[in-house]
Amino acid sequence: MQSKRIVAYVVLFVGLTLVFSSLITVAQAPDRATKEANSKTLVIAIDQDPQNLNTITTSWGGEMNRDICDTLVSRDYQLTYQDGIAESWDVSPDGLEWIFRLKGGVTFHDGTPCDAEAIAWNIETMRDVGASAYLYSAVEDAVAVDPLTVKLILKNPFPNLLYNMSSSGFASVISPTAFEKYGEDYGVKTAVGTGPYMFVEWVKGDHVTLKRNPDYSWGPSWMENQGPAYFETVIYKVVPEAVTKAMLLQAGELDVVYYVSPAIVSTLQAAANVEVILSPERRLVYMGMNVTKAPFEDVRVRQAMCYIVDREAIVENVLGGIGMPAYNYLAPIVEPQIESPYTYNMDKARELLTEAGWTDENDDGVIEKDGKEFTVTLWTDTITERVQIATVLQSEMAELGIKAEIQQFDSATYGDMFKTGNQHAFMRLYGWDNADILEWFFNSTRIDRGVNKTRTNEPLLDFMFKKAESMPTSEERLSVYRLLHEYLLETARWVPVYYPQQVRARGTDLAGYNATLDHIWLLDLYRK
Repeated sequence: MQSKRIVAYVVLFVGLTLVFSSLITVAQAPDRATKEANSKTLVIAIDQDPQNLNTITTSWGGEMNRDICDTLVSRDYQLTYQDGIAESWDVSPDGLEWIFRLKGGVTFHDGTPCDAEAIAWNIETMRDVGASAYLYSAVEDAVAVDPLTVKLILKNPFPNLLYNMSSSGFASVISPTAFEKYGEDYGVKTAVGTGPYMFVEWVKGDHVTLKRNPDYSWGPSWMENQGPAYFETVIYKVVPEAVTKAMLLQAGELDVVYYVSPAIVSTLQAAANVEVILSPERRLVYMGMNVTKAPFEDVRVRQAMCYIVDREAIVENVLGGIGMPAYNYLAPIVEPQIESPYTYNMDKARELLTEAGWTDENDDGVIEKDGKEFTVTLWTDTITERVQIATVLQSEMAELGIKAEIQQFDSATYGDMFKTGNQHAFMRLYGWDNADILEWFFNSTRIDRGVNKTRTNEPLLDFMFKKAESMPTSEERLSVYRLLHEYLLETARWVPVYYPQQVRARGTDLAGYNATLDHIWLLDLYRK
């Protein structure tokens, strides 16, 4: 009898435990209605306006493109290729034919179907007239086999195809109907994709507003939320000043800061209502030089500039140790990595400048050549740490007798200024995790668009870039990019300064926060 009573108590205890556990689970995981009720408006701080929201014409993609548009293929948190608009794909043994099977029921925000014809149009339009035509340069033909099947016929094997297709800034799928309807206004006054959020307005220099797509039900399978996003409205707010971001986030006027300046990390880490997230990075901050303008047409002068930068001191004293000194053109997570010939060496810099004919002829502290002083006009946008670094570089140049004038420009207009070719030296940042970024910035076909900011124009380089992208295997492709990386370092078009550590911050009242290298995914995000 006693044993039966004990068994009964055990059963009762286990039962009550399960009940309480389920209640706790329910309390910890609110249902969709509760998440949506709590999640009205999300405000995200970004450093600068996007160039535009037109995937076909943009030279660099805005953070909100991934919310407005989906990609054919996605990459999960482990950077593994997963479903996007396509649910699966196959490739032929020779690598020349790819079959993509699309999810059914996917529609653009304008109500038109995102079917095989729309996908084929996106690929062929980008290939033929797009700013990022290289994404699909290997595609001979894109064929809509049936409404949910796309066949790509390639000119040559292209091991980078899935990477290109997963690029949120440049391979986001847009509505062909909207593109044709709005013409030049597309990407400025409207943007139409299949993503979890729909475009509302863009006030340049201030904000981009999006609203929830209530019909969204085709998100990547690796996301927890398989329905519409929880937040009703998302506002991307342009806030270039680091201190202002910190103040607004702590005051609850911002929910997320996309890029946190090293200058405010310690402040935010001390705030009780803020969580700071640090993760590996794929960005590089560098000083570029226009190789068509004196004195930077002389490779010895450009090499000298690479020796004058005390990168370790910049990371420690300007960035508070948040970041890594940069000596390569590619981020540390990207192959091929090259051992740079440049270290901080003022004597070597002075030797190269003297060899190039630059000396202090009249002992006034300024070096001259043929009676002309060595002067540099250094452009930068108004991002806090870029201005700080430009000031350090100005001081380091002065130690060698170089006069540098810093000119600051509003972030909204800075990118377009490079189309003029008037740049001399300039501060810039890029974020990418593939070696083809070298082709992007140094191919002569992008000079007029202001992408090739150094205005490098070398037919041999262009040939090698084309060769790299036509190699049949990833290993062979990287071997060509290794040669290219070595040559570009040796001939010094950029002065790499530092690799920023990826630092983002959010309010602690948010849950479901998930991010990859290039994007904060909003689909799972909600307010507690």
